[in-house]
Amino acid sequence: MIGMITFDHDRDTKYPLLGKHKPLKCDSCHKGHLYRVKLKIVCYACHEKDDKHKGQEGTRCENCHNERSWKEAKFDHDLTRFPLLGKHAKVDCKKCHLTAAFKDAKSDCVACHEKEDVHKRRLGTQCEDCHNARDWKIWDFDHDRRTRFKLDGGHQGLDCYECHKTPMGRTVKSSSLCVSCHKKEDVHEGSYGPQCERCHETTVWKKMKSGTGAFRLR
Repeated sequence: MIGMITFDHDRDTKYPLLGKHKPLKCDSCHKGHLYRVKLKIVCYACHEKDDKHKGQEGTRCENCHNERSWKEAKFDHDLTRFPLLGKHAKVDCKKCHLTAAFKDAKSDCVACHEKEDVHKRRLGTQCEDCHNARDWKIWDFDHDRRTRFKLDGGHQGLDCYECHKTPMGRTVKSSSLCVSCHKKEDVHEGSYGPQCERCHETTVWKKMKSGTGAFRLR
């Protein structure tokens, strides 16, 4: 008479069989000698080939997945360097993470929103300097406070693109010298140098600063 098998995996091992592991046959996991070859209990030991994240999320698969269904996953994105604020909190993962190699996704706005950049990079790529995640149309930028070039006189009310005409890199780097924008208007042809503000006022270009003794246009 053949004896009955009395081995209880849940009772006799440190790895209880839960979820989809419970109905599996022994040799689904135990490929070698059943008693001599001790299996590791970390998910990665058996599921490395199933790892679509390519090792980016480490080997503790159970931090996100569970044994009921591999597709059931939980992940707190707010614990990453990119917390999901505003409208990002409602976006489907695949909108930003085009592949399961999640850490390949860049965190700078322009990586996802370049097609929506109506400025065409003329104001750089640091969209968060003006915009916020609650609503793209809500923006704020104080040129007088945030830059070294105060918009006074004739510069008040100008459209951004009057001065910012060329695409920039990450940050906006524009010369604050008058001649950088007004070279064509320099009737002195450069003979008085590039610092037009020493004699001229920004309110009215033809108005000269008092006490300069500068040549006056007639």
